[in-house]
Amino acid sequence: MNRLQPESGSAAPAPERSRTALLLRLGTWIALAVSLLGPAWWAWMREPVAAERAVSFLAAFPLFQILVDLWTLAIAHFWRPSRSPLRVPVRTPIVLAILHAGLWLCMRYLLAPEVFDRSEIADGVEGGLAIRWGMALVFGLLWMVGTVAVFLEIRLLRWVLISEDTAVVEEKPEEAEEPPDMPAGPEHTYEVQTILNRLGYEIGPVNGELNEATREALRKFQADAGLDPTGEVTMLTVIELRNRWGER
Repeated sequence: MNRLQPESGSAAPAPERSRTALLLRLGTWIALAVSLLGPAWWAWMREPVAAERAVSFLAAFPLFQILVDLWTLAIAHFWRPSRSPLRVPVRTPIVLAILHAGLWLCMRYLLAPEVFDRSEIADGVEGGLAIRWGMALVFGLLWMVGTVAVFLEIRLLRWVLISEDTAVVEEKPEEAEEPPDMPAGPEHTYEVQTILNRLGYEIGPVNGELNEATREALRKFQADAGLDPTGEVTMLTVIELRNRWGER
C-alpha cells in the first residue's frame, strides 16, 4: 500500500538505501554466525562424547559472544549515522562484554569436577559421580542471561541500522526565485506619487508626471526597501509601496 502524505495526498518519496548500513547489517549477521559456530567447533574439537560436547558448547558460548560485543563497540565508536537520530550507546557493548566475560568465568568454575559433580556412596562404599542439579540449574540460568543479552544487543543494533537504511533523504527545497522586475505603465505614476507622499517622501506636487523629484523619492524608497534604486516606476516598486501603505 502506498504511503500518502496527509496534507497533499501525494505519494511519499521512496527511501534511498544506505549502502553503509546494508554492509554493517551483513557484518552483524556474520559476527553472530561466527559467535554461534565458534563454540560448536570448540566443543567438537575438545570433547569426544555428545553430552560433554553440549556442556562445553554452553560453557564457551559467553566467551564467543564477546565477538558480537566488539563488533557492536566498533560500530558505536567509529560509525556516525547521517540520516537517523538513533545511535548505539558506546557503553552498552562495553557493559555486555564485561557481563559475558564474567559469565564465562562463572560457568568455567561451575564445570569444575569438585563443584559440578558429587560422589555417590552406596552401602558405605564410595561409588561413581553424579551431577549436582542445583549447580546445573545455576549453569543453565547463567547461559540464558548471556543469550538474552546478545539477543537484545543484536535487536538494538538492528533497529539503528534499519532506521538509517530506510530513512527518507529529504531534498532541500529550492530557493524561490524572485520574480523579474518589470517597468510599470504611466498609469501607476499618480498612485506612486500619492503613496510616496503619504509615506513621508518628498515628491513635490502630485500630478502624475515622473519628474526628477519623484525619481529621487523613488530612489530613496527603493533603497530602503532593498530594491534596485533605479528611480523608475516598476512593478516590484508598486507592490512594495502598496504593502508598506497597507501596513500603516
